[in-house]
Amino acid sequence: MIIRDGLRTVIAGKPNVGKSSLMNALLRGPRAIVAELPGTTRDLIEETADIRGIALSLADTAGLHATDDPVEAMGIGKSREALGSCGLVLLVFDLSSPIDDDDIEAVRSLGGRPAIALLNKADLPQRLDEAALRGLLPGVAAVRASMKTGEGLEALEDAIENLVCQGRAAPGESPAVTNARHADLLERAAAELGESLSAAERREAPDLVEIGLRQAWALLGEITGEGAGGDLIDEIFSRFCVGK
Repeated sequence: MIIRDGLRTVIAGKPNVGKSSLMNALLRGPRAIVAELPGTTRDLIEETADIRGIALSLADTAGLHATDDPVEAMGIGKSREALGSCGLVLLVFDLSSPIDDDDIEAVRSLGGRPAIALLNKADLPQRLDEAALRGLLPGVAAVRASMKTGEGLEALEDAIENLVCQGRAAPGESPAVTNARHADLLERAAAELGESLSAAERREAPDLVEIGLRQAWALLGEITGEGAGGDLIDEIFSRFCVGK
């Protein structure tokens, strides 16, 4: 799905860490406005970049931080929505600035999604505690870089390629069902589950509830190639309470 549809990738982080500069670097051109003032990006900027043959559907987002500006708050809301549906997060940090509450909030916004940490501004004196940051992001690849000099871009592309090739990136959004037979089986399984749910709500006997579940399980097994043996279902229903 990633090869066919692209990988929805969100560039996130607090304001003024170099998110838009990263966007431009990956696109090999000036697409996003870059300025010294924080809060330049207030809406999603979306483009597609080709990274080692992988199509990244990039979204540059408003910086994540607390704000009283209603327009900026709307942009941050869109940033969070984009994070909720992406398959990869490029989380950007400023090596020349100590970790603060906004950085920690950006880490929390990941919600377990696949991510790569980009430690930007490596050309400046370092004030960020790199060991502490890595402790906040266990298992997340971190790349030191400078969008000003181009340092680290190749390493970032390596990290993206490795993450995708290892199957650790998600396509983003809900997977589409493109096989007509699978779609039919899923619809039939959903109908059977609906019948079982209705039977359970009517306090029908467990045997009647079980009929739809067996059918749904069999239909899903035609997709996955797996089936549920009668002994397993009997074991489940031996502990089943319709009242629950």
